[in-house]
Amino acid sequence: MSWTLGSVTLKAPVSFNRTQMEIAKSNLMLDGTSKKDFIRQKEVFEIGLVGLTQAQVTEIINLYESKVAVAFVVSETNLTIASTQVFITISERKYNFKGNEYREDINLKLEEV
Repeated sequence: MSWTLGSVTLKAPVSFNRTQMEIAKSNLMLDGTSKKDFIRQKEVFEIGLVGLTQAQVTEIINLYESKVAVAFVVSETNLTIASTQVFITISERKYNFKGNEYREDINLKLEEV
């Protein structure tokens, strides 16, 4: 059971959402009807990770700052996502754990290429 983003193995997320994004163009015809030309349908994954070490966060940020598409793969008992090329967006970072070692919560948005 694993969650992999590029070369980084992620811990199991506390939240995971999948949405569809349509790449389409709406056209209003001369007779008043409308048509929609679908070009493509893409998937967007939102992942919430909690309690990451600074080393784990640094690995994710390095992938994000490379500004290239990376492979996203999930292999769980009841969920399998084949290798999908995605762009990474970091939507939120929080520091919830205090003490000798700060741990971080991070929310990622992964948009299919």
